[in-house]
Amino acid sequence: MQWKKNKWILLITFFSGVLICFIATRFQYFEIKKELDVPALIMGVLGLGIGLYIADNIQNKNNKNQNKYTFLESKLDLCWTKFSSLAKIISVNDKVDLETLSGFSQDIIHQLGFIRNVFNGSEINSGCIDRLEVELDEFEELFDDLKTEENIKYYSGKKDVINNKIKIINKSFSEVLRVIQNIE
Repeated sequence: MQWKKNKWILLITFFSGVLICFIATRFQYFEIKKELDVPALIMGVLGLGIGLYIADNIQNKNNKNQNKYTFLESKLDLCWTKFSSLAKIISVNDKVDLETLSGFSQDIIHQLGFIRNVFNGSEINSGCIDRLEVELDEFEELFDDLKTEENIKYYSGKKDVINNKIKIINKSFSEVLRVIQNIE
């Protein structure tokens, strides 16, 4: 709730809710009791106030966790999408530009370091990110020994190994996503 912006509307709604509840509890067999039960009225007002306070705290906690979840999920989705586009290029061809591979390092591996920092700052287990980074480093090392001609890497001899590594990396991405989705 945005208490400060809608203070008067919330107060009017709160007290009209108290009044409706008070009248509803006085209603008995089509007659409204005329006496005023002050302790019940005070308990009703206190109950509504405590209920609003609890609802506001729960909503704030949910918003905070949802913002963290959405932020991390969008960052991971961006990395995974970039990796998937690289994997698509690799699966279609037997060669890849050095520019594409250097972009891989900048766009994906560095972003994962940022996600790991957020995990560590939020005290979330970052083991899955560490495993993903190791897999991505090993993936990048697969291209280090390959023949390079005119800024193009040729990998036709290692295509099966590279495709298997892509599958492992996709599983690691899904594990990180699962951890992000379980943030409380």
